[in-house]
Amino acid sequence: MPEQSSSPAIELGITPAEIASLILLGHSLYEQGKLIESRMIFEGIVLLQPENPYSFAILGGIHQQQHEYELAIECYTKVLLANSRDTYTLMNRGECYLNLGHLQEAAHDLKAAIELDPQRTDRASNRARFLSKVTLEALKLAQEKGIDAVRTATREVLTK
Repeated sequence: MPEQSSSPAIELGITPAEIASLILLGHSLYEQGKLIESRMIFEGIVLLQPENPYSFAILGGIHQQQHEYELAIECYTKVLLANSRDTYTLMNRGECYLNLGHLQEAAHDLKAAIELDPQRTDRASNRARFLSKVTLEALKLAQEKGIDAVRTATREVLTK
């Protein structure tokens, strides 16, 4: 008989329905812009269900909105380990890399998101197309004026 995988949620007697309720609550708070409350819920969920990529995706979005790009990248990387074809996560991680001035990593993720949508119908891939143009301009600027100029210019473009 194969061993069943155990998670902290199972060990604590927390049911899948209870986890689903927490996810719905956390997502609702996220949608309302209550990032601190949502973050607390999803940080708890990842402790209870560390294999849940959705929770890491939401946490990545929270970190990204709070300009905690390194933490967002860590979360997005966990999502991509579960699904390397997630265009939203590729685009978001690429944007975080871009904000940090990690232009090669940004270009890699944005290119991957674009290649997954040759018909140009996916919103995330289309945003990746825009960000790839920003990345190209940033590479040119880096060659001319250095990486600090890139970080300043990138933040100005992305906050408009």
